This record gives sequence, C-alpha cells and structure tokens, in this order.
Amino acid sequence: MAKKFQLNVPDPCQEDWKEMKTTGCGRFCDSCQKTVVDFTMMDDQQLALFFKKNTENVCGRLRVDQLSKDLFVPAKKIPWFRYVLKAIIPAVLFSNKGYTQGEVRKTIPETTQAPVDQAKNRVIVGDTIKIIQRTIKGRVSDGEGNAVVGATVMLRGTSIGTVTKEDGSFQLRVGEKDRLAQLDVSCVGYEARLFSCPVNDVEVNAMITLELQEAVTMGMVAVQVAPPKKTVPPEYIVTDTTVLKVFPNPVLSGTSINIKLDDTFNEEYYEFRLVSLNGRTIFKNKIWIDKDARVLNIGLPAVAAGRYFAVLHNKKLKKEYAQQVLVVR
Repeated sequence: MAKKFQLNVPDPCQEDWKEMKTTGCGRFCDSCQKTVVDFTMMDDQQLALFFKKNTENVCGRLRVDQLSKDLFVPAKKIPWFRYVLKAIIPAVLFSNKGYTQGEVRKTIPETTQAPVDQAKNRVIVGDTIKIIQRTIKGRVSDGEGNAVVGATVMLRGTSIGTVTKEDGSFQLRVGEKDRLAQLDVSCVGYEARLFSCPVNDVEVNAMITLELQEAVTMGMVAVQVAPPKKTVPPEYIVTDTTVLKVFPNPVLSGTSINIKLDDTFNEEYYEFRLVSLNGRTIFKNKIWIDKDARVLNIGLPAVAAGRYFAVLHNKKLKKEYAQQVLVVR
C-alpha cells in the first residue's frame, strides 16, 4: 500500500442513516445488505490504520472534511519483545531490594467530621474556614442517547478542561466564585455547543447532548494514491532595470553574469539565487555587497537552456530584487 493515500466516495448513497440497524462498528443497510462503517468519529491516524488492512469493498459514512485529504500509513512498529527485554533484564540483574514476610495490618486513624456550611460550600474547622471545591459531573451523549467518547469540555474563558470517558462521563472542578458555569463542548463529527448550568451546590450534574454534523456522505469508499503536491511558482516582482540590471542577457550557460546596482542597496550580505520558472532554486551563493561596488560578477553553473529568475535576497531586510534572464547553450 502507498505510504500516502486519500479517501473518496465516487457514488454517494441516498439511504437514510437513521433508519439503519445499529451494529458493532456502524449500521446495517437492508438495501445493499452491507454494514456501513461509521468513520465520522475517527481521526486521521485511526482512518489510516483501518484502511491499511481494509482497502476493498468498504462501505462507509465519512465527514466531508475526511475526503480528498492526505492520510499517511503509520510506520512499522518495533517488535514488542525488545521493550520487554529492556524492562526485564535490568530488573533481574540489578534488583537488590529487601523484603519481609508476615501479617500486614492497616491502621486507620480516627477522624471526626467537621461541620459543613452547605450554603457557602465551606468547612468550619475551629476558628478557620476552608473552601470546598465544587465539581460539575455530567455525561455527553448524541441525539439517540449514545455516549460521545473523547468530547472536549472546557470552562469558557479559562484553560480548565477535560475529555469524556468511554461512557461519555466527565468531571470538572470550578472555582468558589463561579455561580454560572459556561461549558464549551465539542467533538469531531458533532456540532460544537455552549452549555450553561448554575453552580449552587458542591456537586452539580450536567447532561449534555451534541448533534451530529450534517456534512457527511455514505457509499463505497475508494482508496486512492495521493497525488503529488504541485509546486507553486514564486511570484517575483521584476525590479526596474534602473535599480537592478542583469547583463549580458541572454547569457551563455556555464559563464558569468554581471549585476549592476543603484544606491538602493545597503552594505549587507545578500543571497544570489538562480530560480527556474516553476520555483526550483538551481543555484545559490552568498555574496557581500560593498557600498562602493555597484557591479557584481557572478559565475553560473552549466544549466539547461531556458528562462530563469536572477534574484538578490536580503534576509535581514526581508527584501528581494529579481530580473528574468535567458540562458542559452
């Protein structure tokens, strides 16, 4: 299998997802008598792992943003026994801890429950008052009551957040001054929402429902080799010849060119580049421009005949000056 591939659904299915029977990895379609795998909750790595082993006759349900994007086959893992040996051998050879045998008893110190002021969520201990942290406990589910795993729950305006567990549950602590908690809830494949709940007690329950994103498609999934990315040619602005002039032009391949400069150029290091029209740098050289030197002579390698950009680049000033030059053989 190619190291980089893309997914597409050439012929989308028009069947109603909600009418299909739920199965372990998706839903069963009575029309085509196939299981439609639900990929909408998978990230790029999970998709790559799935299609590394399954490349044919897969009917699936995908988000639109999962289509026509590059997915990379994960690298081959090192055999597990190497890690086991690394862990076991040092433990066997160098362990010298002493142990004693006998009846183990656990002593539990006596404690007394301090009075709690429930109205203000505080514990009164003698003459001191300790703050009780309040907690929001809840569950995130979809419109059908199924747990949404891996949903992000963030307390708005803070960096406090958590992720839902396998049963969709989560737990989040809030500050003493928070009376109304605003939770930003989001998950891949679902519409993000803002959930508000009053925080008057030590523990608050929050049941949150997320709706599936509508931008999904179903059908037979085609696994295709990702096309190579096209190089975007640089858009050089040709400098006026009164500022920078290249001669001779045309120039013979493997000889040298002269670059005449005006007083715009400061005494700095510049990088000279010979760049093809498709954006590939053929040759580059770092040069020093002296304030008294207004003509530079730069040797060129033997390159193919054609049109190029002769570019002077100043990294410090973030400026580029360019002229087209024709190379002949």
